[in-house]
Amino acid sequence: MGCLRDQRGQSGIEFALLLPLMLLLIAATIDLGQALMVRRKIDQMAAITSDIISQEDLWASADVATVLKGEL
Repeated sequence: MGCLRDQRGQSGIEFALLLPLMLLLIAATIDLGQALMVRRKIDQMAAITSDIISQEDLWASADVATVLKGEL
């Protein structure tokens, strides 16, 4: 019985040691997800912009500036 009493605080200490690591991993996962979402949105914007620009034979620089501003 004396051996069991010595281990009662062990799980609490293990949790206290691992909690910062687990929180760091969760924060890193969320940050990576947001970065990948931003990258995907930028790729989509580039693809849509190139599709719009490629549909016209002749573009004036003012027309391209208007498309890039999002004012169609």
